[in-house]
Amino acid sequence: MSLAHTLRFALRSLRRSPAFTISVAATLALAIGALSAVFSATYGVLLRSLPYRNPHELITLWVDLRSSGRAEPEWLSFPDFADWRDEARSLIGVAAYTGWAATVASDGSLEAERIPGAAVSWNYFQLLGVAPALGRAFQEIEDAPNAERVVVLGDGVWRRRFGADPGIVGRALTLNDEPWTVVGVMPASFRPPMIGAQIWRPLRQNRFSEPCGRGCVSLQAIARMRPGSTLETTRKELSDILAIAARSDPNVVPGARAWPIALRDHLIGEARTPLLVLTGAVALVLLLACANLANLLLVRGMRRRGEIAVRLALGAERSRIRAELLLESLVLAATGGIAGLAVAGAGIGVLRSIMPASVATVSTITLDWRVMTFTTVASIATGLLFGAAPAWRLADLELASSLRDSTRGARRGDVRFRNALVVVQFALAVMLLNAAGLLTRSFLTLSRTELGFAPARVLSLDLQIPRGRYPTPAEAQRFFDATIERLRALPGIATVAATSVAPLGNGDMNFGFQKEGMEPRRGAPPTLWARRVTPGYFATMGMTIRAGRGITDDDRVDGPRVAVINEAAARAYWAGESPLGKSIVLEGPGGAAPTRIVGIVASVRHDGPRQPVKPEVYVPAAQRAGRALTIVVRTSAEPGAAVAAVRSVVRELEPNIPVPTPALLADRLGDTIALPRLFMWILSGFGVAGLALASVGIYGLVRYSVETRTREFGIRMAIGAAPSGILTLIAREVLALTALGIAAGIGGALAVSRLLGALLVGLTATDPLMLGLTSLTLVTVGTAAMLVPARIAVRTDPSIALRHS
Repeated sequence: MSLAHTLRFALRSLRRSPAFTISVAATLALAIGALSAVFSATYGVLLRSLPYRNPHELITLWVDLRSSGRAEPEWLSFPDFADWRDEARSLIGVAAYTGWAATVASDGSLEAERIPGAAVSWNYFQLLGVAPALGRAFQEIEDAPNAERVVVLGDGVWRRRFGADPGIVGRALTLNDEPWTVVGVMPASFRPPMIGAQIWRPLRQNRFSEPCGRGCVSLQAIARMRPGSTLETTRKELSDILAIAARSDPNVVPGARAWPIALRDHLIGEARTPLLVLTGAVALVLLLACANLANLLLVRGMRRRGEIAVRLALGAERSRIRAELLLESLVLAATGGIAGLAVAGAGIGVLRSIMPASVATVSTITLDWRVMTFTTVASIATGLLFGAAPAWRLADLELASSLRDSTRGARRGDVRFRNALVVVQFALAVMLLNAAGLLTRSFLTLSRTELGFAPARVLSLDLQIPRGRYPTPAEAQRFFDATIERLRALPGIATVAATSVAPLGNGDMNFGFQKEGMEPRRGAPPTLWARRVTPGYFATMGMTIRAGRGITDDDRVDGPRVAVINEAAARAYWAGESPLGKSIVLEGPGGAAPTRIVGIVASVRHDGPRQPVKPEVYVPAAQRAGRALTIVVRTSAEPGAAVAAVRSVVRELEPNIPVPTPALLADRLGDTIALPRLFMWILSGFGVAGLALASVGIYGLVRYSVETRTREFGIRMAIGAAPSGILTLIAREVLALTALGIAAGIGGALAVSRLLGALLVGLTATDPLMLGLTSLTLVTVGTAAMLVPARIAVRTDPSIALRHS
């Protein structure tokens, strides 16, 4: 008989059971669609080739200062970059880059805009192997400190700001009140390693342009390894170069080594572990669904034993029966897979929205031919997985017994098979529920973390003052002071201040310092994370002064240099003594200066609740003036109403600088925990789905067991067995399966605990309380699912049961 005939037979069989067909297809659509969406994210972020030439050769270069107590990789100074660029033989080339932004003044039709960009060494684009779509890349001569000012535009800026004018190359632009010439436009497909950069200029820097030498760690670097080189050989060679430099340069930190990282790993960042956890969780849900569907198919098939037995008696081949049954499963899987593509499309949109902005490859998460191919393969594999075993077992019926009674009790092998499926379901449900419970507890801990500041009703506005209109930092500071005074006069404003680095904002900086009486040590000095602030900043942010005082109006540019440190700095560098009144020599913009500590403020989690506190120093903005500050405004009412007013005041004072929409600090806080919150909800949804599938499995097992053992139960009750005894018998069998499933699930949960542990805050993945609660939940659910069919069994009249047999 042809495949087409077999397919028509399978379709007719499924049409006779529409409820069964729809429920199975819907279950598969959700499971396969979720798996396909997660596959798209996993492939796009973890597996897809980076859009550069020979991307496997690209690495990022950092300095390893773990010998001096810093756990994170450090940026490079220009001398570090120059030494590695000029001397490393394991590298084909090295390029450096750092943050930069270009302010474009208003031209009447378009508002002033601040375009995020990067200052890059001249070989940056060549090293990546990406050529401009228009014009050219930078030339080596343009990287000299006094070279002509040239820029390369990103495709988005070229289209949005300049109307995609093909004649843009060679045009003069005014950026930051200075003349620049456009030499190229990058293609739309270009994704720079520095996230968000849309315009580039040459670094225009040399070994002597920074007087602090290796003390100025301001560069990030990428490199291309020579074929045959490895990360380890590169690490050793670059570390040797650092060691040689240390012999003549006292600013090299003792024990400093190179820390090369594959560019892909750098771009992926923290997304790897959550994606792997999501992939594992959705795969578990699909396996649970397959176990459940295999159970359903077996039950459905056992009710067709008479039909199958008659066909076998009439000469049908067992292989043909198996093929028909398996084809039914594949049709169901195909239907679920097609519907799953719609689910995958919606899921991909959600995943793209939750990926951290630091993940450069997030734009490649799409519903493309790869996802469709994966969905097709997953559908076929799923159909085989849940359909093969039932098809094999049902076509292997004992012909004589099946013809005598198609409703007689199930074979022992079938019972063992169904019991094994239930054990598998419970094991998988334990793993899912434990993961969901851990992430829920972790998120609750995270959301209750003390930040050290009060983000409610606070607006933040990042401002950058161009050099042309305000030639000196002091003049820029006067503009900020005037802005703060005007904002204080607005109705509904409680307090206003400004800082160089607002909590939960972008960017950071640190100052080196020497304690009073401390012997200068070899290598870079100890550092404090520095924040320039105006008077009233601590009150505006809701920060608590622990000792001494804050920054006041008396801390003027012509007054004594003062600073406030946080508790973390006091513990780190003045353990056992009070730092109040002590003097330090504090480095930073404007050079090193003796500074007296006048206050200690409570530590804050500047980078969000997941990150630890840092040792910080707060200095008066008037004494360390700069061109960029973040205005922070605490409102006395709902802050949303003040957004337009705050922006309007700044534009009135200076219409030629970009004024972004003020951000709500509470929203930024929400963004820092958005990813943990979403993973908690997703894993919780998977856990609930796993629990529901496991309970359905137990219900189906007990119900089928009751149907096939009616005669046995009738005999037991006829000879005097009490209904409670029958109930105890069923409960004992179910609880034994539950216990086996829970034990296997705990073992699985412990096996994957290391992966899950990276996502947790305040607890471990082997938390015994969570494992106990999960086990108790599964026992409760298993017992509840058993009760309804079990009560049917004990309420059956023995005489009816015996007549039924």
